[in-house]
Amino acid sequence: MPDVPGNTSTSYWLSQGVISNALEANEDYDYFKVNLVAGYTYDFQLIAEAGSGANMQFELLSPTTQILSTNTDTGRIGFTATASGTYYIRIFDNYRNDSAAEGNYFLTSGLNDDVIGTTATQVAIAGTGSTTRELGQSKDVDMFRVNMTAGLTYDFSLIAAAGSGAHMMIELVNGSGQVLRTNYDGGTLDWTALTTGTYFLRVSDHYSGDEEAEGQYTIVSRMGDTIVNTTATTAVIGGSGNISSNLDQSNDVDMFRVNLIAGRSYDFSLTAALGTNAHMRIELLNASGQVLRTNYDGGTLDWTAASSGTYFIRVSDHYTDIPQVACRLTSRSPDFARWASVFRPERCLSSRKRPKSGGSS
Repeated sequence: MPDVPGNTSTSYWLSQGVISNALEANEDYDYFKVNLVAGYTYDFQLIAEAGSGANMQFELLSPTTQILSTNTDTGRIGFTATASGTYYIRIFDNYRNDSAAEGNYFLTSGLNDDVIGTTATQVAIAGTGSTTRELGQSKDVDMFRVNMTAGLTYDFSLIAAAGSGAHMMIELVNGSGQVLRTNYDGGTLDWTALTTGTYFLRVSDHYSGDEEAEGQYTIVSRMGDTIVNTTATTAVIGGSGNISSNLDQSNDVDMFRVNLIAGRSYDFSLTAALGTNAHMRIELLNASGQVLRTNYDGGTLDWTAASSGTYFIRVSDHYTDIPQVACRLTSRSPDFARWASVFRPERCLSSRKRPKSGGSS
């Protein structure tokens, strides 16, 4: 085996995979160069052929040779680069009193991270569907861009291929880096955007004690909400028109404008495609946001308007489990020529209960 220089003048470079070499003499040092790019995560593992008694140590050095991380034979170093440049891996004999060479070693380099862990990421989640990536390094972090519109609700589920033992975490982060929601492998984040703009989903290895890559994962995104949950809504219930809606996200809320005339009586019925197990709620609000009437899937709101003006019907998921999907909203008044009703059962999904999520409301 070639003798690797023991200083930064080395011409030996690391690439993805495994290399083998040796510490041929007592107090031997080997230096390897490696190019790292800011935002990406890398890991390195040293395995001494002689086992843990080989007394080998390895370190990751910055471009200015500052020690960034250190471990011993059979250990692993995981590192996310804060700046691009040429770094160094230094392997050396950390016990010199035996006056012996420490022998052969294998150095494994994980240099295949494909999603950076900062807000400079260009990898986007753009709509409803699934995105599969991998935490391929110890302490790996992947960041995804998500554009959101104020008043609309979104949810994202993290499914680790290795199951709950994968130790993965998913976070929703705003443009300032503030964490808005957190959950773990198998969990769901839901969020109603307060402002329109770019947000970020961050998936990370949240347990570095095992020094292992956590493997493949899938983000399931539901971004189909089209009706805002505020009084700025443009969705209108007309006296003889047709409307339809779906609660496509966990904790989704849809708001509809309706004009009522003083002295006239109205009622609004909510029928969920999934039946009474759908956990939908219907409310009538005045222009100030005060709740005037409340009922649930299968129920009816009745109201005689005391004053003419714009009111609001709010339909919401009142139990955190899964998206509630299709519903039928029927409005009626003695003064209306006919009923308004649209039902789209073809968009129904089977109901599968999940425990309440303490972090989402």
